[in-house]
Amino acid sequence: MTLSPDEIHAFLRSRRSVRRFLPEPVPDGVVQRILETAVYAPSAHNLQPWQFVLLREAGPKRRLAEALTAQMAADMRAHGADEAAIAARVARSRRRLNEAPLVVVLNLDNSVRRDPDDAWEHHMLVQSVAMVGLQMLLAAHAEGLGGVWICWPLYAQEATRAALHLPPTWEPQGMLFLGYPAEAPAPPPRRPPQPLTPNLILVMPSFREAFRLLWRYGWQEAPDRRKVVRFIGLYVAVGGGALLAGGAVLLIVLGVLRALFLSAPLYPPLNDALHRLGWPARGVGWEAEPSLWRRIHTALWVVLSMSAMAVGVFYLWRYGFCAQNLICRFFTP
Repeated sequence: MTLSPDEIHAFLRSRRSVRRFLPEPVPDGVVQRILETAVYAPSAHNLQPWQFVLLREAGPKRRLAEALTAQMAADMRAHGADEAAIAARVARSRRRLNEAPLVVVLNLDNSVRRDPDDAWEHHMLVQSVAMVGLQMLLAAHAEGLGGVWICWPLYAQEATRAALHLPPTWEPQGMLFLGYPAEAPAPPPRRPPQPLTPNLILVMPSFREAFRLLWRYGWQEAPDRRKVVRFIGLYVAVGGGALLAGGAVLLIVLGVLRALFLSAPLYPPLNDALHRLGWPARGVGWEAEPSLWRRIHTALWVVLSMSAMAVGVFYLWRYGFCAQNLICRFFTP
């Protein structure tokens, strides 16, 4: 039977983080199918750097719980936490781990690293272990199990390695609690996805190169004309915004100068131009003793000009690339 895309999306969106489980054990066949599906997760360079430790018996789970909560308590004391709060959290954490029917500790196997000194490769392997963890949660969900991702081993790697007698090349990253759910959590609130916009091209030809391509090949035959138009639109949008912002800055500077030196004469044509723009001036000279109204008028003009420039710069910074995308969408088929 083939599932439709809607059914698959509905299944993926129905997974929940379950923290309370029924005492019923998970059958071996179910565990085997989960592991077989989990290892189909993608990994950097297909190194598959994961190793799993399955905990079902009370003894190993108790040892791991004691090691992890000892580290947890020490960290909480170092941050000045109250002893009552520490005891409550330790008890709750031990109970959760001991009650989980199946605990899967996810480890990064450093023996597969090609270059032990390459820190970036280590980051890629950490991401790969996270991918297999998600794949395992989805596989468990497909079997009707609930599960939750737990990060405790990440901040207590040495304690985890000692409690489970792990090889020195294994680096604990996290663990999963799996079992048949004893609760049905409500869907948590989700932030809406980012709206789709055309990809922003960050590597484009220069303005001169863009026009050279149009001049040489023409509009219809220009190679990658969408990219060319995007660059031209970007230059026009940013250049126009820069000119407007520069003009606003010039007006603000002139306004500040006038507010500070109302009694000082300015260059007559410049003063006359300001007068045409609505500045409170008569003729080509300044009044020796401007009235209070003229001072208020000038101050308001300066404030409004600065506000207009701030709004313009904000919208250019916030929506400039969106406007460029709209321009390119309009001019390109």
